[in-house]
Amino acid sequence: MAAPALTTRAHAMGLTRLAPASSAAPRKRGLLARNASREATAAAAAPLRPLLPSSTTRRRGGETAASGGGSGSPQTYQGVYGPWTMEPADYVEVYAYRACLATAALAGAAAAAELLFASGGGGAAAALPPLLPLDALLAGGALSLGAALVLVHVYVTPLKRAMQALWLAGVLGAAWIAFSSSAAGTDASPSSPTSSVLAHVAAHPWPDVLFIGPLAASATGVAVKEGFCFRRPEAAAVALLLPALCLTHWLSAAYAPASAAVPVFGGGAALAAVALALGKAVQDPKGDVGDKSIFEFRKLGEEERERVLRELRAADEAALRAEATALARERLEQQQREQEGP
Repeated sequence: MAAPALTTRAHAMGLTRLAPASSAAPRKRGLLARNASREATAAAAAPLRPLLPSSTTRRRGGETAASGGGSGSPQTYQGVYGPWTMEPADYVEVYAYRACLATAALAGAAAAAELLFASGGGGAAAALPPLLPLDALLAGGALSLGAALVLVHVYVTPLKRAMQALWLAGVLGAAWIAFSSSAAGTDASPSSPTSSVLAHVAAHPWPDVLFIGPLAASATGVAVKEGFCFRRPEAAAVALLLPALCLTHWLSAAYAPASAAVPVFGGGAALAAVALALGKAVQDPKGDVGDKSIFEFRKLGEEERERVLRELRAADEAALRAEATALARERLEQQQREQEGP
């Protein structure tokens, strides 16, 4: 694969001979900076377009521009493969995704609070009815997380499918725990808080964590995505604490002291998840959409993709020619000023 850079093309066009010493260096640095920005974008999107040469990953620096004059006009942004617009449906999808995340986080926090209170409250906790049945919280949180995994925008489709597969495995594992514990008669009564799936997992770390763990892994995947895309510390906390919670709870079956860390990791993960959901409420919706031009490009057929790439290459070359013309004009103007004298 060729790797044409702006500086190589500039040498081919004679830009280095045309540019004066006072202006050539800053212009060259500007060209190099723009090229480095394009190459970084190309590296990020490389798994999506293995046939795309690096010279085509540009669209005027990714600047944003509002189309239309009114405040209600749709916003148009410059993406890797061309301009794209935030449609009303995009806003609906973003807010639905955030609502699903918030519901899943609140359900998880409520379930964690009930489990922690029941384990540390003794007889007083047993005498008080739970705020909501743990199975209802688990079902609501799992369904909300599943909807979020459908709505989330991830450039690499196999990663999204992997998170969805983990979610499905966790849901099936939870259903198996509910069925097997009920069939074995290990639960107290259907109306008892201890008859829930989560309470059964809390009382039987092995092998229940293996069954329901994929559900936590899918939530960890969403947290990793949020942390990677937006550098949110609470997302990083969820991504670290959820696996730590599952691991320590699993180890507690063989090593009792490990159970002391379970409430710490569980409570911390619940608080971080709620903080993440609340923080997204004030985040720019464009961030959750990402670069829509990448998703639109992937929907095109092979011929359409080639056409888009040819247009991008032509735009690159036109920009370089314009830069060469500007440098030549500046050089001529400087020579004229030097001939005219002070």
